Amino acid sequence: MARKLRVEHTRTKGDPVKVALAARWRAETTMTVGWIAERLAMGTRGYLNHLLYRRRKLGGELTISRTDPFSISRTDPFYRDVAR
Repeated sequence: MARKLRVEHTRTKGDPVKVALAARWRAETTMTVGWIAERLAMGTRGYLNHLLYRRRKLGGELTISRTDPFSISRTDPFYRDVAR
C-alpha cells in the first residue's frame, strides 16, 4: 500500500523544505509540475517552475534524506537557519 505524505499547509509556498521536496519528486518521478505544486500547496505550476529554476541556478543540491523528507542540508541555497 502506498504511503501518503502530508505536508504542513502552514508552511509558505516557497518554503525551502517544500522546494527541495518538489525538486526531488520532479527528478525521481514522472509527476508533473502542476501535480507537485497542487500536492505541496505551492501555488501555480509557473511559480513552482520559477522556484525550481532559481534553485538550479543557485546551485542547490538534492539533499533530502530518503528516510526523513523534512531534513534539509545547509548546502541548499534556500536553507535558512532560524536558530541564529
